Amino acid sequence: MLRALSRRVIAPASKGRTYIALSAGNGDFGRLGHEATTDDFGEQTLRSLQTFHPIAALDGIDVRQVAAGGSHSAFLTSCGHVFTCGLNDFGQLGHSANMQFACEPKLVELDAQIVFVATGHHHTVCVDVDGQVWSFGKNTGGQLGTGELNGFVPLKIEVLAREAQVKHVACGAEHTIAVCTEGRVFSWGISTDGVLGHGESDTWEKGWFYRSAKMESKPRVVRALAEQNIVTIAAGYAHSACIDSVGDLYTWGQGRFNQLGLDKTCEYQSTPSRVQSLQFVHDVACGGLHTLANTNGGAMSWGANQHGELGLGRNEDGKSAVPKPIKLSSQGWTKIAAGWKHSAGIAGGKLFSWGFGGSVGSHSNEQMSSGGQLGLGNEFDFWEPQCVPIPGEVKDVSLGFNHSLCLVDTTT
Repeated sequence: MLRALSRRVIAPASKGRTYIALSAGNGDFGRLGHEATTDDFGEQTLRSLQTFHPIAALDGIDVRQVAAGGSHSAFLTSCGHVFTCGLNDFGQLGHSANMQFACEPKLVELDAQIVFVATGHHHTVCVDVDGQVWSFGKNTGGQLGTGELNGFVPLKIEVLAREAQVKHVACGAEHTIAVCTEGRVFSWGISTDGVLGHGESDTWEKGWFYRSAKMESKPRVVRALAEQNIVTIAAGYAHSACIDSVGDLYTWGQGRFNQLGLDKTCEYQSTPSRVQSLQFVHDVACGGLHTLANTNGGAMSWGANQHGELGLGRNEDGKSAVPKPIKLSSQGWTKIAAGWKHSAGIAGGKLFSWGFGGSVGSHSNEQMSSGGQLGLGNEFDFWEPQCVPIPGEVKDVSLGFNHSLCLVDTTT
């Protein structure tokens, strides 16, 4: 079945390819999707890249969306097929449990036409053309939404299929959120710091001397948002966000690094709270410990700023408690993205990146541990947006732990 499907995907797409997928940053475990090279000693290595390079294994395939996870990547084609590469220690690639990693993108065997894909640190979630959700990967926190089932094989979230028609999903480290066509929001996974948005009583298991986070192994509606018509969602390491139909932004989850953007300082927020200082928001991105939002008045940022990931142009390790305009905030951003400690955006068809350019080591076992995820030809930190030299019009960008992916239209 897989071989026949692969032939059917690749041959037709090669004639009408519009977009090209590129990657940059840490190459450990093949997350960049490039073929392994042989060094002078005959050892196979997976190169890290400080500039964006086209992914040769996807040559001839019309990729329409990219998604960068912790140590893996996913690519959605115009035909509705998903390719994945990188680390597969928990089955986040949707391939065989015997495959520890894949250095080049491989087709995921899914019995559905996919229209959207999202990646967490160790899991992957897909939405099909009928609004049904499929997931695979790590499930120790219930982040797959399939109950107790393991995730080496893509599985449909049956309970969600009976409840709603989903249009968009977002993955955090160990949680997942989804928005359905009528504007309801569902969440599942580990509830640490209220990241699921279900309230204080459903966040913590309280013991005699300590408390631990509760787990939601199946999708559950976020009732605090029942009065809002939600159109867009985002998930970070341990916080979440959404935008309603009138452009109001709501955040919840961990707040100790000010990543919620609220007027008050809080350790965490267990239910969604409106960011009062912003209005007319139409895009939001949650990173490791920071958040970006695109508004009618320009692009804003808040949260941790250890390496310049807020793009404020100040060379200091200072948290921003409330949203502030990034440098070039009124550039006309069409897409923003947030990784662990770096950020990116698209403006005028050009890619801009800023923040951490180095590496905090591999997301799993230590290997090459190189950075370069800003795609600027070095591993420096940049404290304000820098234009990345990429020919063609950039259409999509996604940031992972130590790597970045983008899509370029070379026909323009």
